[in-house]
Amino acid sequence: MLFHFSDDPNIRHFVPRAPLAHPNAAPAVWAIAPEYEPLYMLPRDCPRIAFWPVAATVPAHRQRFWSGTGARFVIAVEWGWLQQIAQAVLWRYELPEEGFMPEGTPGHAGFYGGYTCRHAVTPRSVAKIDNLLQRMRQENVELRLVPELHSLAAAVSETTLHYSLIRMRNAAPKPDTAAD
Repeated sequence: MLFHFSDDPNIRHFVPRAPLAHPNAAPAVWAIAPEYEPLYMLPRDCPRIAFWPVAATVPAHRQRFWSGTGARFVIAVEWGWLQQIAQAVLWRYELPEEGFMPEGTPGHAGFYGGYTCRHAVTPRSVAKIDNLLQRMRQENVELRLVPELHSLAAAVSETTLHYSLIRMRNAAPKPDTAAD
C-alpha cells in the first residue's frame, strides 16, 4: 500500500511530472509508504524538517535532538504555519504498488519511504484527512514550532539522525538574510 497526499479531492489520475524543486528531474508520480505518511500530513506548501533516530545515531545527537520525546518522528514547522495546519483538510489517495520503485534502499540510511512511478497511476481510493494536529498526536509525532527552519536544517544535517527536508523553498528567509 502506498499513499499520495493532496489538497485536491478530485484527482482521477496521477500523471508523472518533474518536482518543482528539481525541474530537470525525470517526471514521476510520487508516493509514500504508510509508516512515513506523517511526513506529508501537513498542508502541501508547508516547509518542514522531519527527523528521527536510527540504529547508527550516536548518543550525543540523540541527546541533543531527541531528549525528552518518545515520538516516532519530530516534525519542525515555523510558527507562522500553525493556523493553516489547524484548519487544513487533506486527501489521502491510496495508490497501487505496481510500477513504483523505492527512492533509495528500504531499510538503509537515506530511505524515507518515498516511491516513484514513471507512468500515470489511477488511485484505488481517497480518504479525507482533517484535524491534522490530532492526527499527528495519534501517529505519535511531535510537532515542534520554531521561528525559522534554516538553522535547524543546518544543525540536523550535521548529525547521525535520519532527516527529511520538505518544501524548504517556502521557509522564512535565513536569519542572516532577513530584513531588519
